[in-house]
Amino acid sequence: MLKLALPKVNILETLSQSLYLEPYRPMSTRYLLSKGCVVEPLSANTVGRIKLDGVLWRARLPQSAVGVTLAEGTEVSILYRDELTLIVRPVSA
Repeated sequence: MLKLALPKVNILETLSQSLYLEPYRPMSTRYLLSKGCVVEPLSANTVGRIKLDGVLWRARLPQSAVGVTLAEGTEVSILYRDELTLIVRPVSA
């Protein structure tokens, strides 16, 4: 009987290296604490848009930031994701 010694391969790691050239991270944590730029004004009650790594995302401030509005061009940091909306805060805060 012929025995073959096959190397152990982590499929997710192999795919992420070949397709994305970055370590595999779940979508829920991929952009955590990354920085983006406001493209469309946003607040705690109003969903706006930010640009993050060249991609537009829906974004808003956390509910604790009532009365605060971020203008276009403001640099923001991602706190967490709520479904398809990123919850952000200004980098200066």
